[in-house]
Amino acid sequence: MRNSALVSADYLRSSHHGKGIMSAAVGVVINQWMIAHLNAHKIRTEAIEGNTGSVRVFEKNGFKLLGTVKTKRDNPGCSRIEGIDVLEWERPAE
Repeated sequence: MRNSALVSADYLRSSHHGKGIMSAAVGVVINQWMIAHLNAHKIRTEAIEGNTGSVRVFEKNGFKLLGTVKTKRDNPGCSRIEGIDVLEWERPAE
């Protein structure tokens, strides 16, 4: 059985967007921690639909967009449907 892991969130202050910082950080987490210490072979993550910057960070690190899942959030006095982009990375065969 192969190990899998989930990267749950990424955030960077807007003044630092577009500088490759988050792409580099995600790459380090994947290569120097998830692969090295967890022997990860598959990683799945999510981004809120329309958050192209977050999707691009993961695509730069080899993730493929699998699709968008619509979810309904019920909050007191407010119901809304949101989309979640699902991305997946698979470790290349050795």
